[in-house]
Amino acid sequence: MTTQQWQTVEALFNSALEVTPAERGAWVWRASAGNPTLARAVLRMLEADASPGDEIRLAVRSAVKEWMGR
Repeated sequence: MTTQQWQTVEALFNSALEVTPAERGAWVWRASAGNPTLARAVLRMLEADASPGDEIRLAVRSAVKEWMGR
């Protein structure tokens, strides 16, 4: 994942936190402008953020691997 791609994921994640939980999924899909890989990466991070423990690290790692095609 390039720096620019990561910045996009991070920006969408932070912006999505401002949206009500009930509307986040639809918001992320719209904000991802038709990029399903980007949307899934942000949604996984949001899910992990809502869960206690080490899930955020695993979600980020998974999102990066998918984005890089590994």
